[in-house]
Amino acid sequence: MLKIAVCDDEKIVTSEIEEKIYSVSSKMNVTVEVDVFFDGKTFVNYMINENKSYDLIYIDIEMMGQNGIET
Repeated sequence: MLKIAVCDDEKIVTSEIEEKIYSVSSKMNVTVEVDVFFDGKTFVNYMINENKSYDLIYIDIEMMGQNGIET
């Protein structure tokens, strides 16, 4: 299973990315688990508190609050 995190402050963007991930993974017969986050702090706190790691992280650089670079 491929674990993917998507972190972007725009819900439309996260939905589109998540749909594309599931579409491509289905065509390639790859099982994926996608977690979506809407800000960097929530993403970092989740990784720390849940001891979670990801194989692939898509993170927006220009987010409100804590941006992708800071995250």
